[in-house]
Amino acid sequence: MSLSRSLVGVLAIGLSLFAAPSSVSAANHPVRIELVAGQDGLNPGTLWFLGNTDRGALFTANVDPTIGAELYRTDGTATGTRLVRDIWQGEQSSGPGPTVLKLGSSLFFEANDGTHGLEMWRSDGSKPGTQLVRDINPTGDGLVDPQAVMGGQIYFSASDGDTAGRHGWELWSLGPDGQNTHRVADTNPGPDSGYANYIQSLGSKLMFIGTDGVHGLLPWVSDGTKAGTHMVKRVNEEGDAIPYPGGGQAIAFKGKYYFVANDGTGGGPNDHGMELWQSDGTAAGTRLFKEFVPGTNGTTIYWFRVVGDQLFFSAYDGHGQELWVTDGTVNGTHRTRDINPGSAGSDPYPLGVLNGRIYFTANNGTLGAELWRSDGTKAGTVLVKDIRHGAASSGPYAAASANGTLVFAAKTGAGVEVWQTKGTKATTTMVQDINPGGGSSDPFGFWHYKTEVLFFASDPTHGLELWRYAP
Repeated sequence: MSLSRSLVGVLAIGLSLFAAPSSVSAANHPVRIELVAGQDGLNPGTLWFLGNTDRGALFTANVDPTIGAELYRTDGTATGTRLVRDIWQGEQSSGPGPTVLKLGSSLFFEANDGTHGLEMWRSDGSKPGTQLVRDINPTGDGLVDPQAVMGGQIYFSASDGDTAGRHGWELWSLGPDGQNTHRVADTNPGPDSGYANYIQSLGSKLMFIGTDGVHGLLPWVSDGTKAGTHMVKRVNEEGDAIPYPGGGQAIAFKGKYYFVANDGTGGGPNDHGMELWQSDGTAAGTRLFKEFVPGTNGTTIYWFRVVGDQLFFSAYDGHGQELWVTDGTVNGTHRTRDINPGSAGSDPYPLGVLNGRIYFTANNGTLGAELWRSDGTKAGTVLVKDIRHGAASSGPYAAASANGTLVFAAKTGAGVEVWQTKGTKATTTMVQDINPGGGSSDPFGFWHYKTEVLFFASDPTHGLELWRYAP
């Protein structure tokens, strides 16, 4: 980047950061950090947080059209918000992230510098500390996807190409300084991909879903070496246990790998359709964990969240899509509550965790989609507040917590604005009507940094900008 362009970017931020009006500068009110002077604001398609470093929270944004969508950092103050590095120099965007893992003092993510294609980069929040890790695919995009950490190494999916002499999308590993970056195993020998997806760490071993090109997508285990990487079990004799791409869920919980898999739909005695499985990384320890729907119709599981010593998830068992919980045992696996009685389902969607409870959006069939919480019991699964009274939905989404408070977005007659709760009806209130009247500020990207919540929102005067809020 040229010196003149650097100065333009710094001045644009520096001059505008001090323009926050008095109406949002008081204590316990959101404070705007204006990155783009005027009403245009930021491009919503290029905004996401990557993670926190010692130098601040890193995020991707298109602040200056002569730079494109690049890597920025903020500590929640005007002077502490700045460009980290113009990775793809010029007006093109490197688009860092959005899948990110932290190892040591650095974040690891995918970015494109215009020369090496989409490859693995690392950043500690400084320009010198933002570097290309390795050009995995010299002829194109490496398409890296960091997913798990084990033994001080990051494990990720990456492709070195799909032409002769290449290996396709396989399991890779790297160390905290970006050194020792190597392909762990070529599970599907040759240029075809083994995929290595849904990677999770189980202490001293990894589990993932992959293929050898013969037996379909099945569970695999690895100790981080080529010799120690192998298929665990033929869950589905007919082919893929998990549809690819997408369509699956997996998580590590209490030393076991929980994954949604299809063991067959042919009607045989061992065919159950898509259900919840559990594995300890051995063939003997890989089994159907819970059959939600008898027969071969199977269930749908949309998400997992670990809260303390419980695993929450959304599943279907004939009562519609509802909130379930497990302690890792079959007997300790149950629907928390039939929130929308009957077969319709409440379609729970997770927001965040506060004081050992999961907060989520659900629809009980009469009040619309509203704010709920659960401790894993029926009695403890309750409506927090009907934010938008009546059958209309407030549709809470995109939350982060700080100082014992969950901050999220919700819709009322004042539009979609920033709300907060400490877990009770009385403490569930709008933070501020950022876009006054019936207009919406449409906040998103809520992110916890130290004692504050950072987010992006729009007001009529300044457009879409970065905001901070200390509950």
